[in-house]
Amino acid sequence: MFRDRAGSQKKWAKKNGVTPSLISMVLSGDRPLNNKIISALKLRRVVVYERLDRTAGGPSAPTRRVGSLTGRGLP
Repeated sequence: MFRDRAGSQKKWAKKNGVTPSLISMVLSGDRPLNNKIISALKLRRVVVYERLDRTAGGPSAPTRRVGSLTGRGLP
């Protein structure tokens, strides 16, 4: 994803104001996306909560979108 947009992870990181090591940690799942990366990829953070049906172990109702959250410290 990052290579396609800039030619290499290092170039993409420099262009978007993040470190190459952060890109590596995000891609390996060690760190979540931060706001700079989310913005650079033209994404938005969306958090969804579902009610679980205790008898079947699955959702009891269709997924409902609660809101779009982009504050710091949110996963």
